[in-house]
Amino acid sequence: MHWPSPFARSPELMPKDGDKIKTGDSDYVDTWKAMEALVKKGKAKAIGVSNFSQKELERLLSETETVPAVHQMVCFRLSLCFIHAYEENRNCIRICSRRSSWRGIRRRGSM
Repeated sequence: MHWPSPFARSPELMPKDGDKIKTGDSDYVDTWKAMEALVKKGKAKAIGVSNFSQKELERLLSETETVPAVHQMVCFRLSLCFIHAYEENRNCIRICSRRSSWRGIRRRGSM
């Protein structure tokens, strides 16, 4: 699941209300449970998340059965503009490493 907050249903790719993205009313926990059903049916081997905050990840882990096989996130280590996002990612890394073996992946030549 790429993002825990869905876009509103619309013929537009990214529906907006003025300058802000319109969000939908789907719950990411319900979406995750549907993905768990795909694993149980053999339609998927593993499921994962991306861009989840610490709070969102903790809720997902407490309300569902399957631990995400991967949590893809971006770490902005050197950018002051994104220091808050980096701090959030470090908290998520701590949670993931306690739940399973966590391994960082980075592009060649980055960091």
